[in-house]
Amino acid sequence: MRLEGHLRRFRVGRSAIVAAIATIAAFGSGCGDSTAPDQGEFGHYTLVTVNGQALPYTMTNTALGTVVIQNASLDLTSRTPAPAYSAVVNGTVSGQGPLKILSDSGTYARTGGTLTFSSKAVTGLSYPGSLNGNTLSLSIPGLAVGTIGTIVLTMQRS
Repeated sequence: MRLEGHLRRFRVGRSAIVAAIATIAAFGSGCGDSTAPDQGEFGHYTLVTVNGQALPYTMTNTALGTVVIQNASLDLTSRTPAPAYSAVVNGTVSGQGPLKILSDSGTYARTGGTLTFSSKAVTGLSYPGSLNGNTLSLSIPGLAVGTIGTIVLTMQRS
């Protein structure tokens, strides 16, 4: 009888340990592990920063004049045959506006945390993005707003 009690306690204790390890493993896989499965990239994103700076973001001496980016949004959807996106950047150009500074749509492909966007609006235009949790950073060509270089838009899923 005494041996049966020890065996029963061992089984209960072992089950509790296994359950605790499974819980810790499940919790740990979602914390800070960039390879952990996520809930997908689909959704609505709102602009947080441009080139690491808060909004509104001003660019002077562009081909369009002074461009002030006030806000932007991006929607990623699951469509067949390829996932699709639509994006809008709003602000002012040479004091005129608010208006749509940039509007784009197309398809994209995802490989891990990297997204490659292919524009329907501008033939041959593609640009990269990186997804980290609910934050998406896009590197768009400055030519989209009449300047040189690259503009980094950091967006947050809402």
